[in-house]
Amino acid sequence: MGVVGNLRGLVDKWGVLIIDGGLATELERRGARLDTHLWSAHLLLSDPDLILRVHKDYLRAGANIIITATYQATYEGFARAGISRGRARELFKEAVRLARAAIEEYRDECLIDEGYPLLVAGSAGPYGAYLADGSEYRGRYGRSVKELIKWHIPRVETLLEQPIDILAFETIPDIHELEAISLLLEDIKPDIATWVSMSCKSEDELADGTPVVEACDVLRGNPYITAVGVNCVHPFYAERLVSLISKCLGSESLVVCYPNKGDKWDPLRKRWVEPDQEVNLPELAIRWYEAGARLIGGCCRTTPEDIRAMSDRLRGWLEK
Repeated sequence: MGVVGNLRGLVDKWGVLIIDGGLATELERRGARLDTHLWSAHLLLSDPDLILRVHKDYLRAGANIIITATYQATYEGFARAGISRGRARELFKEAVRLARAAIEEYRDECLIDEGYPLLVAGSAGPYGAYLADGSEYRGRYGRSVKELIKWHIPRVETLLEQPIDILAFETIPDIHELEAISLLLEDIKPDIATWVSMSCKSEDELADGTPVVEACDVLRGNPYITAVGVNCVHPFYAERLVSLISKCLGSESLVVCYPNKGDKWDPLRKRWVEPDQEVNLPELAIRWYEAGARLIGGCCRTTPEDIRAMSDRLRGWLEK
């Protein structure tokens, strides 16, 4: 875990750390079928080499942080697919191994100095992702904080047993789930960096309608949360959201920002619909940085080409 314990120190040294882009949608773009409730985690069984190749392409594009293919991986979800608990545990391990192998192969192939930060973030998606019905964009599961803590703990403990550098709670849409995560972390006391990124339906509201400033209040003061932010939000919402989070938490927390590409999913036609307005991700990334984000990347529908453009633009701008 080495240098990663001091994520803030790495940000101070390098100015910005680039997160990879959409994993599942990039796998689909390359021909993978992910029409199961396991989503990208299905490929841990059917085509792990494709996951490895996509991880490496994001590294080649300039990503510092690779997120594991465990967003929709849960013991309950694997059990629903007829996979035993022991086998599921091995699949969590495999997801981390693939991300770590991609980094090691990339370092060897491109002679990357060991001091250059290349990190593995273990993805822990929300309860809504397990439901596989779009609930991560609505929240309001009807589950208590206690129930959500109990649900999250087994997977979190398994991820923390693996050689990850960051524990990443992603696309959290629900104020009760944020409370559960905060309490869970205070109980588990992880010794690595942790980020919590929220799913938001507007420039100032969590997906469940809670004002983002109230959501930040739930997370404020937790010593085990290194970064707070947003992911898979519309890129045009991100600047305002980052600004609110940055002002609310001040120097207490780093801010993470990795929106989607602005495309919308049409559930009737089962296809992505491109946004009406042009989305210039490299220029938007500059605005997210100016608003306070220091961990920046992309989510659904963003590609290695998008991450390369964002990385080149941000780093070139910072060097001026």
